[in-house]
Amino acid sequence: MVEWDAPRKMKITGDSPTVAATDVIELAEAPGGGTELVYTADIRLKGLLSLFTFLVAGDIAALGKDAEAGLVKAFKEGKHAK
Repeated sequence: MVEWDAPRKMKITGDSPTVAATDVIELAEAPGGGTELVYTADIRLKGLLSLFTFLVAGDIAALGKDAEAGLVKAFKEGKHAK
């Protein structure tokens, strides 16, 4: 499911038998000009797998850091303006 409040917010949800995920991307004017981007990802294991979340928490956090680095790089390279 996708919720879209252009140009300020996009929310994407996904659900499978083992995982529920919600990503929210929010844009706002930054102090002094430019745009502030906030990306929040909530990924949850379901059922019995939820008992083992601690085993993959580091991997999920690493995915978030990689996504953040990719966004920063894309903006620095001007790819957002194409």
